[in-house]
Amino acid sequence: MTLVEQQKEEFGKVLQKKFSACIVDIDGTLTVRGDEYIPAFLLPELAEIAMHVPMAVCTARSFQHAYDKLAPIFVRARNPEYCQANWLLICENGCLGYFFDRQEKKYKEFFREPYPYPEGHREGLFSKLKSKLQGQLDVAFMNQINFIFRPATKDSPQPDEITRRSHSIAEIVQTEVRLSDPKGLLVVGDSGIGVNVFPYYGNKERGIVELAKYIRDHMGLNIGPEAREVVVIGDQPGPLGNDEMFLSGKYGTPFTVGETHPEHLLPLPVFDGDKIQKGPEATIFLFHKLQFRNDLALH
Repeated sequence: MTLVEQQKEEFGKVLQKKFSACIVDIDGTLTVRGDEYIPAFLLPELAEIAMHVPMAVCTARSFQHAYDKLAPIFVRARNPEYCQANWLLICENGCLGYFFDRQEKKYKEFFREPYPYPEGHREGLFSKLKSKLQGQLDVAFMNQINFIFRPATKDSPQPDEITRRSHSIAEIVQTEVRLSDPKGLLVVGDSGIGVNVFPYYGNKERGIVELAKYIRDHMGLNIGPEAREVVVIGDQPGPLGNDEMFLSGKYGTPFTVGETHPEHLLPLPVFDGDKIQKGPEATIFLFHKLQFRNDLALH
């Protein structure tokens, strides 16, 4: 049996299970890779799902950027405030988590993984990398904890070329980070549209664990230690991919709507018959196939 055949068989088995929550990447998962916004057709679907299912995004983006992407979902919900309270935002690649406080009507932090060295180290490494990458970048910026470098796109390159540029930047960043990180406490992630540097213990895998803990403690749902009841959806599971740890299968039940791992059973592709679906269309197709708690059927 080929790997794809094994994945298809496992996909069928997973569809028979019932899940309690979902955590998703944004770029390439809720959006078309390279696009800034969630497609309009997806917004009411996600708004309705979040009326029933605890949801979270896990992204390298800052809180404000993540919130701006999700805000159009909330306004399309039957009860916008309730919908918003059912969306947790796990940002900066798993370093920071936010929940919506319905009394104060704003998002508040519920966990944080600090940068592992003094602030001067972070500022110095960022400055050094920015100088080293001069001429290759559109933007470089520091968030509260991680920092991000995005490849130049002013000459309107094709998506494959943007990915190649991102990989090239990642190689340079990795070399410099190794020299500045004697304890091995930093990680370099490459999403194919940008490169980010973040703490080893503040990663997307951590985001799944923190989501499970939050809904266990605050929503009264029974989530096991490996969080298999949580659906995890991303698009970059390969080595150095931004979702490598997120979709490894150590925690949650992972699916990919983008690349597949060349050797591992997990994450599972999204199958429509023999065809593998990709992008935001695959994400919503998967939601309609999955079964959630209380026998919720999203058809």
